[in-house]
Amino acid sequence: MIGRQYSVKCAIFGVVFMILPFLANAQAKYALVIGNGAYTEGAPLKNAVNDANDITAALQGLGFTVDKLLNASLNQMEDAAVRLKNRLSVSTDSYGFFFYAGHGVQADGINYLLPVDARIPEKSFLKTKAFAIQPILDMLNDSGNALNVIVLDACRDLPMAWSRSVDRGLSVVSRQPAKSIIMYATAAGKTASDGTGRNGLFTQHLLTNLKTPGLDVKEVFNRTGEAVANASNYTQLPAIYLSFYGTAYLGNAANVKDFQWREERGTVTITGYTGSVKDIFIPTRIDGMPVTGIGASAFYDIQLASVILPNGITFIGEDSFADNNLTSVTLPYSVSSIGGGAFHSNKKLTSIAVDPQNQYYTIVDGILYNKNRTKLHTVPAGKHLSAYTIPNSVTSIEAHAFCDNYLTSITIPNSVTSIGAHAFCRNQLTSFYIPNSVSFIGYMAFDDDFNDFYDNNRKRAGTYSWNGSRWSYR
Repeated sequence: MIGRQYSVKCAIFGVVFMILPFLANAQAKYALVIGNGAYTEGAPLKNAVNDANDITAALQGLGFTVDKLLNASLNQMEDAAVRLKNRLSVSTDSYGFFFYAGHGVQADGINYLLPVDARIPEKSFLKTKAFAIQPILDMLNDSGNALNVIVLDACRDLPMAWSRSVDRGLSVVSRQPAKSIIMYATAAGKTASDGTGRNGLFTQHLLTNLKTPGLDVKEVFNRTGEAVANASNYTQLPAIYLSFYGTAYLGNAANVKDFQWREERGTVTITGYTGSVKDIFIPTRIDGMPVTGIGASAFYDIQLASVILPNGITFIGEDSFADNNLTSVTLPYSVSSIGGGAFHSNKKLTSIAVDPQNQYYTIVDGILYNKNRTKLHTVPAGKHLSAYTIPNSVTSIEAHAFCDNYLTSITIPNSVTSIGAHAFCRNQLTSFYIPNSVSFIGYMAFDDDFNDFYDNNRKRAGTYSWNGSRWSYR
């Protein structure tokens, strides 16, 4: 018998198999999800079915066609594995995802998944009554797809008498498929937590990252591993094994061919975009080279609805995302330089966020500044500011900083020396004070003919007013 009901720390044995194209749009996505919890002769698992149901929902949200089995027999598991292999073999660009939640065990270096109706009186019967992992890995390797991702998240401790004669935990697979990622919920030979809520600890964090848009597939598992380690106080340390070195995404991605780019010293700067997808994430690599920059006007006025900038981007050029339909932007910790007007004229933009680890930029009152707050960079146009007092730390108001807001009043302190081009364009200012500290005002900083009037007025400090047809000074 498999044994009496028990309470153990276990990792739900989730095998995730993903087949993803290199930087291309997926043509087909197929998943097999199995949740085995209601074991007839032994310890039931409280979270296995929940995990399977929740993983199914997450995958369907990513566009997968899901074949789900709950409390499956050996024959059902084998038949479903063959169906998955056959579906994936049709196209080299198809995605595949195989997830298993339930009991798993290793014996003599072989990993097995246990069907719910398995009667295994001795470990020798595992060969005929349990579902071996290696054959499905071989089938998937033979399917000719772009990437195999296998995630093993399994119960390790079994209460059977014969379980004392098998090694603790799961073993590293003997033949890893080419172009694959294999992830264990914990290190080989160790046990993992079943969790205290609806899902196992590993699956809980995997679900979070599957639902996070714009993550490269390796980043999904890197973040999952980090989250599990932190949540367990480093008592559970997921392990990742790689034979895939490209870039791939689970959700709908813009085709890399839609990005225009140039090489600069072994890195890539994106210079344009011709695709029809309006919710995009920037690839982390193109042609094997890291993407580090967004060129000037690269995405200017193409009606982007959203963009995700990955870590690795170091500079964003002027006007690069201007005049789009962005509602929010998050700057990764790697960004060290942003050109003037990078996000101007996004009239729906209400939020700019900065990764807390970023050493160069910060957000104050929803406004983007450099880290020491000497440069006021961007006020999101969707904030619709009517009045604002610029902090005394600011020396430079960057180009397009307040463009397309609703300002009727602005207070510029004596610390400011530079006001960039179009800094206050398309607002409702009729009067403002220019302090004597200002030595430069860029083109069309206040619209209309202000620059000519300011120059003719010898660039004097004072209050400047607009009556609808002409400027005045006092």
